[in-house]
Amino acid sequence: MARGARASVGFASGSLNDRIAAANTRPIDHVKPIPALTAEEIAAIAEQARRRVRRWFAHSGLLDADDARDALAWDNAGFSLDASVRISGQDRAGLERLLRYCARSPFALERLEKVTAHQLIYRLPKPGRAGRSALSLTPLELIDHLAALIPPP
Repeated sequence: MARGARASVGFASGSLNDRIAAANTRPIDHVKPIPALTAEEIAAIAEQARRRVRRWFAHSGLLDADDARDALAWDNAGFSLDASVRISGQDRAGLERLLRYCARSPFALERLEKVTAHQLIYRLPKPGRAGRSALSLTPLELIDHLAALIPPP
């Protein structure tokens, strides 16, 4: 990417599987390799993505406009960019793996089970050091665990 070039971050409608299926039917001979990005270019792209995602969330009603504006002042707004992963324009399976990784939730809903109105069980993907394979939580404790994933203002 040339110095001063701008990256575009956009959002398409439809499910991830629909978009992947549509992408798999398009010719991909227009993809050109780019040189490795500098740290400054990575930071600029991450900042642009952060602003566009916040704007899109606010526009879509997923985030209050004031909260979106406040979030821009955070030092760590939950965005990072790993430019060490490069995928060939012809590697459709690699592109699909990357897109699925990026679209995944921070936790798996299918591992969450409601036992009673006041008790939830979250099954861990693999046992912890002490052998624990599940967490028993109240709904408020679950919210507390999820809130820990959100960067502070």
